[in-house]
Amino acid sequence: MQTQNISAEELAKLFYGYRNMLASDFGCQSGEGLVSWEQILPEHRSLMVSSARLVLRELAGGQLAAGNCQTGLRQSA
Repeated sequence: MQTQNISAEELAKLFYGYRNMLASDFGCQSGEGLVSWEQILPEHRSLMVSSARLVLRELAGGQLAAGNCQTGLRQSA
């Protein structure tokens, strides 16, 4: 899998934008989805950027395999 050079913040912003664009197609509504990236609470932005950083690290290391994603993070119930 090849990734382009993209920063964690750029990936998070892209994900956030696509999430908002597609939400209504899946019957989802989000109060936060109505605001721009810059208007999101800083702690929420930081969470998304940190998550994107972990994804990029896994992609760069070739650790993601189809159907076999083990990040070592605890899954929520």
